[in-house]
Amino acid sequence: IPATLRQAWHLSSGDTLLARLEDDRLVLEKPAQVMQRVKQRFAALDFNYPEPAVEAEIISHEAGIGAADAETLVKIGVRTRNLKGHGLEEGASTRMLIQAGRLVRQSVPLAEACEVALVLPITDDADMRQAMGEAIAACI
Repeated sequence: IPATLRQAWHLSSGDTLLARLEDDRLVLEKPAQVMQRVKQRFAALDFNYPEPAVEAEIISHEAGIGAADAETLVKIGVRTRNLKGHGLEEGASTRMLIQAGRLVRQSVPLAEACEVALVLPITDDADMRQAMGEAIAACI
């Protein structure tokens, strides 16, 4: 990079520029400018869990179980999500609740289905597994 351009752009000898063509012109940009432009092109989305009634409907439909079992699974999911930050990184997702519901549809008892589909995949910590088991028992 010529010294005059380096001075005009306040560049040191190790700095880099990115080149691109725009309307038959050569455009030189600092990487920070490019990153700022890229960030402005994207939007952030914040995903939350569905409302309990909607989530129960989703679980019932996807797992093929009755409304009562689906509502119980939602209550269990809410309890596990309340443990987030208190020993759990994440609570039970809707997808995990659907998996538990599918086990229930195959005649697996609800407590056992929750143990297999929710508790075991979420944590290896024995105390947290016990706490989750107690929360599940309280919902059933």
